[in-house]
Amino acid sequence: MNDSERQFVVDVLDRRERPRATVEERLTVAEDHRQIRELIFKYGYYSDLQHWPGLFSIYTEDVRRSLSGTVRETTEGLDGLRALVERRTSGTDNAATGSVGPDVRRRHHIDTEVIKMSDDGMQAWAVALGTVVVTRERGDYAIASHEDVYLFTLRKVDGAWLIAEQVAITDNARNAILHP
Repeated sequence: MNDSERQFVVDVLDRRERPRATVEERLTVAEDHRQIRELIFKYGYYSDLQHWPGLFSIYTEDVRRSLSGTVRETTEGLDGLRALVERRTSGTDNAATGSVGPDVRRRHHIDTEVIKMSDDGMQAWAVALGTVVVTRERGDYAIASHEDVYLFTLRKVDGAWLIAEQVAITDNARNAILHP
């Protein structure tokens, strides 16, 4: 984790949300937190299922998605993310993130999320820890895992929360199945 990523985590952990004065405001914040938590979980499920339309639906058009840690990669915009997924699933991309496809199954276990809202309720930031369990589905069965730290910046667009920026700080390159 680099210094700016570490600072992002500290900023989210230390951020104090504006106290909401009314019951309605408090209920709105609680519902926003629930929706953001669900969005973070959807990221894991859609990735694991390789359900790309679902995955693309949780991001803003101008999303910035980065991998950091033992793997470095950044995509800009939803079209850039679509192109990356197309390259990966077509087998034409020798990615640092390892195998994608029917030979390898990933299961993202994302938890311990901390979510903080902006004062106006239109932006939010979240951090979460995760373990990705990977199994080899063809040939000799094998299982391995690696850890991730997730950083999310989210925006409310037309009443729905979407991921505007995502950083996954990963030790993916140490996963023996993804990188034999």
